[in-house]
Order: sequence, then structure tokens, then C-alpha cells
Amino acid sequence: MAKAKRQLKLINLKPAAPSKIKDARKGSKIAILIAKLDQENGATLEQLATAMSKSGSPVTASYVKAWINYDLHKLHGYGVKSTRDEDGKVRCYLVRPVARVKKPKPVTGDNVVSITAVA
Repeated sequence: MAKAKRQLKLINLKPAAPSKIKDARKGSKIAILIAKLDQENGATLEQLATAMSKSGSPVTASYVKAWINYDLHKLHGYGVKSTRDEDGKVRCYLVRPVARVKKPKPVTGDNVVSITAVA
């Protein structure tokens, strides 16, 4: 009896704070990875492997996942989310960090000024 083909796990990596995101050198494998993942439709692992292989040594889908987890996420701070297509392929997308705005502290005590409307 033949074993069923094992499905790859989906990726769900949250981005680092905007100040911790590092830029990639132009033409590097990380830059290629960012450009492909940032497309509207994202990219499949096979498409990422093909694109990254053009810049030097051959890359497989498992290497792409390693590049995403370590180089893109841990070293550069980017987030990545993946979904599964109807045909079972894993499609990955770049997740950009959201700038957080601090909420103003409520003003209390002697510094409170009330404003009344004059008719």
C-alpha cells in the first residue's frame, strides 16, 4: 500500500515592529523573495524556488520554507502568511507590519479644562 503524499504545513509568521524591519540588498535572494511574496496574488513555493534558483544555486521548496522562516522572518523581520489553493498548492503572501499609534493618556486632575459652548 502506497503512502499518501505528506502535505506541507502552512506558514503564519507575524512581522516584527516597523523599526526592526531590515532592508535586503538589491538582487539578493531575500530581495527576490520579498518581491515575489509582495505580489497581489502572492506566490507558490514552486514559483519562489524557481525565482530564487535564477540568482545562483538551485533552491527547492523545502529550502524556500527555511529561507522564509530564518532569513526573511528572524533576520529581516518580515511576516509571511500562507494559504492552500483549490489544487492543494501552498500560496504565500508577505505580511507588512502595522504601525502602532499610542493612545493618548487620559487627562485628569488640575490640568482639565472644561469648554462650554456660548450661544
